[in-house]
Amino acid sequence: MVVPNVIQKRIVIGLLGLVLLGVLPGSPTVESATASDGALTGDESVARLWNEELLAAIRRDFARPTVHARNLFHVSAASWDAWAVFDPMAQGWLVHEKWDDSDLELATGETLASARQQAREIAISYAAYRILRWRFRGSPGAAVTLRALDERMAALGLDPDFEQRSGNNPAALGNRIAAAYLAFGQTDNANEAGDYANRVYESVNAPLIMTEPGNPDLTDLNRYQPLSLPFFLDQAGNPVSAGFPEFLSPEWGQVIAFALDPSDLEIITREGFDYWTFHDPGAPPLLGGPGDTDYKDGFAQVVEWSGLLD
Repeated sequence: MVVPNVIQKRIVIGLLGLVLLGVLPGSPTVESATASDGALTGDESVARLWNEELLAAIRRDFARPTVHARNLFHVSAASWDAWAVFDPMAQGWLVHEKWDDSDLELATGETLASARQQAREIAISYAAYRILRWRFRGSPGAAVTLRALDERMAALGLDPDFEQRSGNNPAALGNRIAAAYLAFGQTDNANEAGDYANRVYESVNAPLIMTEPGNPDLTDLNRYQPLSLPFFLDQAGNPVSAGFPEFLSPEWGQVIAFALDPSDLEIITREGFDYWTFHDPGAPPLLGGPGDTDYKDGFAQVVEWSGLLD
């Protein structure tokens, strides 16, 4: 029975697919804001520019792919909601506000199409900016990330200190959308208020102390065991002091997602907690149980391939 991490890979793949779409239809284009944009050509939409800021912020943060999959989801969905406000047929994901052409302020000689695009650009920018500043305020790379976000706003000609949420102002609209997503994030079961820590799950196996020989405290060969290291770097290169990392997001089947069908849900109860499992592939090979031969073959292959490392 695979409980805690069945959801993770599918959520990450699905959300990366969403964010890599990047360019929302009808979004205006602006010049590349900073020299650090690298491969950007200057023809990107505002949605693409903010996706690039998000990806850069992720690279400076701790390596926690489930948390960042959620960030990708929320920023992409908020950007879509901001775009959809100005389209009579499009349906927002969380925010369903609608403006018509009479809500737009036209400058002298400006067309409705131009005013609509500009309003979208501003709303998308404020929505993404507010979400990113909140989500990455405690990142180890926060000093660089927050400055980069402010510089992006300045390059777009927007005031980052404008915090008004009321009224038919595209900036206020973006702030409203961001506020809706940040409030939603407090109730989507990700435990953001607790820095995404596991609420219930604990390993049945004591940590493997890597500086000592053997593994005398292993109690269940078929269950996860954390590794205890005196010092290590996470996948993003951030130093982590003594201790061991928690199992990443084992309870996140309960986190509200955007494309998982309830018909594909199986709820597996273990030790009084309901693990929501979508597209459950079933149990892996188990040592001393079903798939014992496959388990041993896989173990032997790991040893063989590890022997090729220098």
